Amino acid sequence: MKIRIMAAILLVSFIGLAACSAENAGVSADISTSGQEPSASTEQTVDSIIISGGAPDHTALTQTYDRYVCTILHEDERQISFDETGELLYEQEAARDAAVERLLDITITNTLASASTMAEETIRRIGAGESVDLLHFTDATTAASLVAGGYLYDIAQSETFSLEHPGLDHSLNASLTIANQVYFLFGDATLTDRLHTAAILVDLEAAAEAAFVPEYCISAVKDGTWTMETWLTMAAQSSVSLDGDAVLPIFAAAGGSLFIKNANDIPVLTAGDAFSRGFAVMQNAMAEVDAGATFVFSVGDVGDILAKEGLLALPMPAVEEGESYRSVIDAEKAECIAVPKDPINSARTGDILTAYFSQSSDTVSSLLNDALLKAEQKAGGDEIILAQIFGERECLLGSLFGWGELGKSLQEAVGMTEAEYLEKNEMRMAAAGRAMEIVLSRLTEE
Repeated sequence: MKIRIMAAILLVSFIGLAACSAENAGVSADISTSGQEPSASTEQTVDSIIISGGAPDHTALTQTYDRYVCTILHEDERQISFDETGELLYEQEAARDAAVERLLDITITNTLASASTMAEETIRRIGAGESVDLLHFTDATTAASLVAGGYLYDIAQSETFSLEHPGLDHSLNASLTIANQVYFLFGDATLTDRLHTAAILVDLEAAAEAAFVPEYCISAVKDGTWTMETWLTMAAQSSVSLDGDAVLPIFAAAGGSLFIKNANDIPVLTAGDAFSRGFAVMQNAMAEVDAGATFVFSVGDVGDILAKEGLLALPMPAVEEGESYRSVIDAEKAECIAVPKDPINSARTGDILTAYFSQSSDTVSSLLNDALLKAEQKAGGDEIILAQIFGERECLLGSLFGWGELGKSLQEAVGMTEAEYLEKNEMRMAAAGRAMEIVLSRLTEE
């Protein structure tokens, strides 16, 4: 997996030396996060499932599990390093795990696999009948390869985990369902997908030198006039830095997609209106915006505001006034939670997922949200702006499965007419369509 370095945020090993030794030895490392003696309770119903008023409680647990050892297999590629926040986040993850252990009367063992062996280790454990309760991926393309091979559990089948759980990112999760089947979970238990949410960044020092007033952007976001046309007009009057990583966010924000989903949630290959509109806006942004010596605007990750002071984060612009702001996460930066196929006890797995996301809301997610808000406020933004950035996020299906090398193919489009580009890309898109047909056949064969 290709690991990218964005500003001062490094995605390297997840647990440091312990993980390195595991990778070097070609084996996984088991690290228990529990420092407590297991309780002597027997399996029993948890009282919290009783709620008032008859309203569904999407965070309810159904049982405790009598000192069960819960194994979570982590893809060993995630470390967040920015000031003291990174260390605090790891402390909060340990606190989250301890809280889950207490609630369910289990012991959590975090097991590490390298990025290059995560898929192989998952398949090996499934084949050997070894217990793995949750899979924690830092690169969703790894998880996608396991979906295509039929190795992941459709979480929509769970009777004890609610897809309406408030700790989930419902927009992001919905973008990756296939035929109403759910293999990826994003939300409060995942962090780097949030940090790598695409955003328009304003360099406040450069803005001052160019006599540009960032408050104009903030007002446009809040009154619904923050569109591609508005942004490109402002950028042309100042300056903007656009590199290869900017292509996919711009394309997606403009409505572009390699696949759309029909009423039955079936992905359908498209080169129609959405693709054409995305192409046109992306090409305009890449080819016509003037770049100067100092850049007021850039397209980057919202997490960049934690790595460098003086950056204001704004949502990716809408196509037209009044439309929702739409942001995309690169599949290689999409951290997600999944479950191996045929869990031994699906009810227990559902309870573990429920507790894991619930306890993450008050620990790691809360700390990260506070850190982002503090940085955004320091630059002149506020919680309303951040809410718009995270409101409508998605991961493109074409990008997720690596079909068509979507980002690369879009970069080729600069300087081409749409007809030239579509002709050049016809074989690539046809291959993507055939690949999707294979996956759909596997997922719907029963």
